[in-house]
Amino acid sequence: PFAALIEDLEERGLLDNVLVILMSEFGRTPNVNSRIGRDHWPDCWSLAMAGCGIKQGAVVGKTSGDGAWVDGTGYDIGDLFHTIFSVLGIDSRRERYLYKGQKLAIAHDDCKPIQEVMS
Repeated sequence: PFAALIEDLEERGLLDNVLVILMSEFGRTPNVNSRIGRDHWPDCWSLAMAGCGIKQGAVVGKTSGDGAWVDGTGYDIGDLFHTIFSVLGIDSRRERYLYKGQKLAIAHDDCKPIQEVMS
């Protein structure tokens, strides 16, 4: 799994050139529902990053005791995208893509890279 991939990339001398991200598009409810499952929970979720430009062992942010809510500083998905582009050497402030004739930002203009996770 994740750790084995990271170890393999490191042993081969490739980890500094590869960005590995383990995430989902949403979190899961902290409590089990009536069907003995969990529902979508967009308010708080976790991810793991390793490799290219990522500070090894960094833990950024925290949740409430039950894992339901962000405790303290929270980050937007735009912050994550700016972080990804930044460690890959892509200027997320300048890069645009064309959609139906309109140039759009590749990441939200009002967000920024998460410096605490970057090496």
